This record gives sequence, C-alpha cells and structure tokens, in this order.
Amino acid sequence: MSLNNGTKLCNKQNCEVYFTPKRRNHKYCSRKCLINSYIENNYYKNYADNRFDRFNRFKSFDLLFNEILKDINYIYFKIKLKQECLEKFIDVRNQINTGSKFRNPNKLGPTFIFMFFMSKGINIKNEVIKHYGLTRTEFRRTLKRIIPLYKDYLKRDKKKIIFSQIEMIIYNLRLSSEFVQTSLKIFDAFWSYLKNTKEESIVGAIILLSVMKMNIKHDVFYNACELIGVSPSSIYNVIDNHIFSKVNLEGYTTFKIASEIVKKFVNKKLQLLV
Repeated sequence: MSLNNGTKLCNKQNCEVYFTPKRRNHKYCSRKCLINSYIENNYYKNYADNRFDRFNRFKSFDLLFNEILKDINYIYFKIKLKQECLEKFIDVRNQINTGSKFRNPNKLGPTFIFMFFMSKGINIKNEVIKHYGLTRTEFRRTLKRIIPLYKDYLKRDKKKIIFSQIEMIIYNLRLSSEFVQTSLKIFDAFWSYLKNTKEESIVGAIILLSVMKMNIKHDVFYNACELIGVSPSSIYNVIDNHIFSKVNLEGYTTFKIASEIVKKFVNKKLQLLV
C-alpha cells in the first residue's frame, strides 16, 4: 500500500488513484477498479485514532504531566497515569453542557489534572496555577463547577495528602526529628477541629502550632507557607475560626495577640494524648 495525500485503495498495482476523506463515497476509481473496502475501513479507523491521539496531546495535559513527572524515570508509569487521567477527563467533560466554557479542554484541563492528582493523594495546586498562569479565583471557579462531576475527588484521602505535604516541608526545611514527632502529636490533637477545612490550611496550622510549641523562629512557618502556597494571615484566620472560636479561653482575643495563652492551651491538649 503506497501513500500520496491519502491511502491507495485500488488492488491493481498500476492504478495510481488514492483515497482521501473527501472521496470517501467513491466506490470505483477512474480506471473502474474495485475499491478494497477493508482498506477503506482501516483508513477511517486510523484516521479516527489519529484524531484521538491529537486530543491526547493537548497542551493542557502533556506540558503539565511532563513537568510534574519529569523526575520519574518509569515511562510506563507516566503513560499509564496520563491515560487514566485522560479517560476520566473525557467522562467529566461529557457531563458538561455543550456550549459551556468549561468544556474547553485548555480551561478544564489544568483544574481537572489537579483534582486527579489529589484523588491519588498528591497536591499539585501550586504547580498547576504557576504553570498555566491561572489566578486563584479562576482556579476556584472551575474547581467548584467540576467537583460534583468527579466523585473520586470527593473520596480523596485528606490525611494522606496532609502527611505528604508535612513530609515535604520537613525535608525541604531540614527540620529535626523532634519537630516531626511534635507535628504528628499536634495533628492528632487538633484534627477534629480542622478536618473540614482545606488540606494546605491544615498543614499550615499544624506547622504554626508546632513552631509555637517548640519555641523556634517563625521563619520556619513563613517558609512553610511559601512552600504550600498559602498566606500566613490565612492560617491565623483558620486557627481563630476553626479552633479558638469553639473554645472558651479566658483572655483570648486573637491568635497573634494571645500567643502565650495559645501555648498553654496547646500544651494542655498534648498532655491529654498521653
């Protein structure tokens, strides 16, 4: 079978007629040669597969996957993960009404890839936002629209994601084994207060309370916030709203002002774990 702007369909070796999508209804060539229907069907199958491959190579998938998985040498793992993500992406996209801006793969893709990795216990929000130049408002708007359509995201293991981020912070900031033990104890003590907020907010709160418990410089907390992509002020608000608004502490006003009261409360909570 030879190619020249299409696939040669005629069985006769001296026939130079080629088939293209525009000529799909032609059953005979100009020399009245019988067209091989098998070749025709096979051509269209390959044509459809090529279109699917082009879809699979959308910039919103390839660039991000290559960036996130660039340190992984197992090619099979990369391909398998990308294929699984693409299948779930297509399923979610098919649930969105035709004409909606959220059906645009370049708009839907980045946020969905974040959700896919989150369902695997990996938080790549910062990488997604930075790589695609998204604002956090745009990211949240798309996320809110997609969440009801992707059940795996709702079933994600929040504890696994939190421990993964704490481990990343400890490794990057070269923190001591004592800090590791303290952060795990504080997680156990305050999980019931924080479990309904976002993973990165929980991580920030645990790091801050650990820093206060161990009386070390707050630079650790600020660097940790930078690593997980949250502002220190948002963590202060989380602790105020999710912990101390539910606890009656005499003399407590705000977290930043009543630091000594907070330290006593944290020590008391940790003693109850023993």
